[in-house]
Amino acid sequence: MSLCRHFGICGGCAFQDKDAASYLAAKRAEVTEAFARAGLSTEVAPVFAVPPMSRRRATFKALKT
Repeated sequence: MSLCRHFGICGGCAFQDKDAASYLAAKRAEVTEAFARAGLSTEVAPVFAVPPMSRRRATFKALKT
């Protein structure tokens, strides 16, 4: 079952067949691993789902200590 209307056109995404919880966990892991590769150890808040066809925005905050 394809959830993305662009699936047939773009070739699909590696996360296409994941359930919602697995998808959000994988996206969080990507961010955590990117910080680790940069030598940063920080807590990453859980990812939350955004309803389809809505505006998606990322908010980043950092505190230098």
